[in-house]
Amino acid sequence: MGGFYTDPLKQNPCHVSPHKVPNIGIGTFGLRGSIRAFFPGLYSENRPSSILTMEEKGLFYDYGLKPALQKLLQNKGSDLPPKFSNEIWRAKGHGQAGFGFQSRLIKGHHSWKLGSLIRRSLSHAEIPWRDGMVFLHQIRGVKSTTSHDADDELSAEYALNKFLENVGLDVERITGEHCYVDVGIEVSSLEERCLAWRLDSHRRFLRDVLEVDNTRAERLTKLGSSKYSRDPTSLLTDIAGCRIKDVLGRFLAKYCQLYLTDKGLTYRIDGFHTGKFVTALDLLTKDPTPYLTGLYNAYVSAIDSCSSNARAEVRVPYTQATKVFVGIDPELFRSYLISTARSVWW
Repeated sequence: MGGFYTDPLKQNPCHVSPHKVPNIGIGTFGLRGSIRAFFPGLYSENRPSSILTMEEKGLFYDYGLKPALQKLLQNKGSDLPPKFSNEIWRAKGHGQAGFGFQSRLIKGHHSWKLGSLIRRSLSHAEIPWRDGMVFLHQIRGVKSTTSHDADDELSAEYALNKFLENVGLDVERITGEHCYVDVGIEVSSLEERCLAWRLDSHRRFLRDVLEVDNTRAERLTKLGSSKYSRDPTSLLTDIAGCRIKDVLGRFLAKYCQLYLTDKGLTYRIDGFHTGKFVTALDLLTKDPTPYLTGLYNAYVSAIDSCSSNARAEVRVPYTQATKVFVGIDPELFRSYLISTARSVWW
């Protein structure tokens, strides 16, 4: 999804990305889906965060979500927390910073009513930022759930439709210029060697695979470009992946990422970190042996069974999702990648 227009009642409505619009999670569905309520009426260029303030959360629950749930659940909603502040007090653990919130199960054939009831409740309470509220269905953690042959557009179309079916999205409603799909390709070694992206492949990948004009491709991948970030591999400056914004080219790509699968050995979401880590303070004040031993053992074990593959991902309009990466000459990747024995890599 491309973004929202801020409250149309304002004099100068503007188009902004979803992550900048104040929002709050209100529910989940399936194994990977969540529902978020967005409030364009709260958006401001000077607002420091898209997270609702405690006061805004309180107003939303007390005058929007709670009355809507009581209407929908009827007698089963009689034990809902009377106020948001009461639930915050109940949810906070003894002597801990964490919270444990309650939830309610809504039957599928009733769930479609919830949004209208929330809008009606906020309107009845005359909450000033209620106008323009929309709901976003967010589905995460579904990478690689479907795949297709890189030389068959019909196979790509089937895989895309199957993915949409699996997550419950209506193909007929996915139209417009602001609907994007992330498409990836993975390159592996038949000899089970470790592959990595060459630094000088970034420009050529944009030019040859995404068919970006050579001048633009060179400008986008130049060190210092605000749209380009390099990710050196194992501190090797000439071996690196990358992230590139506003790519365009034949497939109108909005984003491109080149990376490796070797990060799977240490991948773990921990606050702002996406992998196992240790700080200098930990090394100086604590026993570093368990961490360093675990890291060493993981890499040594990987020599026997784990190779590293190269991946490329692009974000393209829905209309281009079955075309990008289809029919690529495999020989191109021989010049984009290096190949290393597992014993050397790990």
